[in-house]
Amino acid sequence: MLFTPQIPTSDAQDGLQVDITGTRQFLTSSQPIEKADRPLVEVLKGFGEILPVCGQETSSLDAGMVDGDTLEVANLNLATLINIGRINIIWVKSISSHLEFDSLHRRLSLFCMPSFCLLNLDNNTPCESILNDFYDDPVLSPRILSSAHPLFKEILLSYRLIFADDSQARSIFHKKEKESARISRGTATEPYLDKLCGEKPRYKSYLPTFGSPLTVSYSKSRDFPYLAGRLSDLQSYIRAQQPNRLTALWYDRRNLLSWYTFWTVLVFGVVGISCSVIQTILGVIQTVIAWKTYQAQLASVQGP
Repeated sequence: MLFTPQIPTSDAQDGLQVDITGTRQFLTSSQPIEKADRPLVEVLKGFGEILPVCGQETSSLDAGMVDGDTLEVANLNLATLINIGRINIIWVKSISSHLEFDSLHRRLSLFCMPSFCLLNLDNNTPCESILNDFYDDPVLSPRILSSAHPLFKEILLSYRLIFADDSQARSIFHKKEKESARISRGTATEPYLDKLCGEKPRYKSYLPTFGSPLTVSYSKSRDFPYLAGRLSDLQSYIRAQQPNRLTALWYDRRNLLSWYTFWTVLVFGVVGISCSVIQTILGVIQTVIAWKTYQAQLASVQGP
């Protein structure tokens, strides 16, 4: 789940091959067979910076803002990503590609098997040991945060940020993305994906740390120390988008106060104009009737 292995297509290909389709995190797609006797972490690092770095610099657009530490659900929920950012969701099988965003092709990768992260929330799992060794490097991450738990929890929490905290996003998941994830996953069910993305958050949760009601914003430093860089890039892209169609204006609810103000003014304006038009038409009809009545009275007075 850290990467997607690839079966060699010829005898000339030896060593460890991985699938790097749609990802920019891997510097290379293979490691030589000579590294087979080396620690797995060393082999993984040979592919490049495949996992997010704790404390990685966030987007320059976000850094200069007053709320630079804030990740807003209004900007990052699936409904906004699709309707405003016109972003396509690509479901992947490796956590290294989770939340990787290709702004050129407007593609966002999401890990399609969160149950893997849930299983690794317990201590002393093999994957936790691998990640502990991977992050046991002062250049990559402070040693105090070297546990795999923060990364796995952040991945799980990111589903809530993108899906569960917004009703429209939950609806889109059930209508479209649930089936897309199933096709990419190749298995019939993934119960935790349905829970994380399709159910409204409640006080009582099967994940104790996430047992809180709907949230409107998150902290990069507190909630997403590892994934903050990727989420910041995505948020900066969305903030730069300006709707240019009436339908886009309807779906653009990043600022609810502005949204309600705009549509209230528009509705009352349309109603006011309609009333004015109707009043004008009635006035014309009344004038015509009065003129005909006057003509009839004039004709009766003059008589034969």
